[in-house]
Amino acid sequence: MKKSLRGNPKLDEVRNRDITAANAERVRLADEHGMVIMNAIHVAQNQHGHMTLKDYAAWLNDQGYRTRRNSLFTAAHIRRLFDRFLTARAQAKVKAKVQSKPHTNG
Repeated sequence: MKKSLRGNPKLDEVRNRDITAANAERVRLADEHGMVIMNAIHVAQNQHGHMTLKDYAAWLNDQGYRTRRNSLFTAAHIRRLFDRFLTARAQAKVKAKVQSKPHTNG
């Protein structure tokens, strides 16, 4: 009886299992796109003052901005952007303050 050959029998030998570089590039592209959108949100804030998440999403969509997957923005997208970028910025400021304070024992 013949053995059924489906797919690449040597796939394990040629598959790249180290996805570190691919993940780093994915994160870099997400950060780059996120900063473009955050800059646009800053423009919206300057023009209209603070808005709701839904209003930010509508403004971005009206201006022709799209998500990295070419979808329309929703309030949930804006919340995730704020969580990712504003929280990271706040954490970096706190870390910088802590590191700049002289360390005292006791």
